[in-house]
Amino acid sequence: MPHFKRTFIILFCLVFSLIVLMAAFLWRFNERYVESFSLVRHTLLVLNTAEETSVLLRDPAWQTNSKEILAHVNTLRTLTHDNPVQQSRIDSILQLYATREPNHSQLLDLLGAIRQEENRLLASRDLSNVRAQRQLRNVTPFILTGIVLILAIFFWVILINFNRRKEAEDQLQSAELRFGGIIEKIKD
Repeated sequence: MPHFKRTFIILFCLVFSLIVLMAAFLWRFNERYVESFSLVRHTLLVLNTAEETSVLLRDPAWQTNSKEILAHVNTLRTLTHDNPVQQSRIDSILQLYATREPNHSQLLDLLGAIRQEENRLLASRDLSNVRAQRQLRNVTPFILTGIVLILAIFFWVILINFNRRKEAEDQLQSAELRFGGIIEKIKD
């Protein structure tokens, strides 16, 4: 009996550790996918804001929309705070806009450069997102199958130990009956 308890505890700890390890791998792959998806979504937001700003600048009455254009440019500044190249372009837009007669074509060129950089980032991030999604899709069935197999082996070992104990108890009972009958015959 103590041997069975010790084996059971060791086996339980091993199974639990393997399941935790597999769950950690699955969690990490999922985190990678969520992170890459978030970056793609962020880049799409920057592109959308840059496109809205371009539309406002292409309007023949673009100079009357200055507050809205500046609000979009400031949104771009906030969204691209981690990209010094984009920040430099936004600073140039703000400097041009601060002049009395901003050069319309230069503003559009700078916004075009921002969109071009964001499209490059989007392609890179989208590729990373596709890879992360593929990895998650590929690893999930293996990890779940592994967990199921480990649990099946765990219960199989418990069942074998239970059956061995049951057989041993049955043999002990039959031996007690036989020896009990022999002892009764000896007494008579």
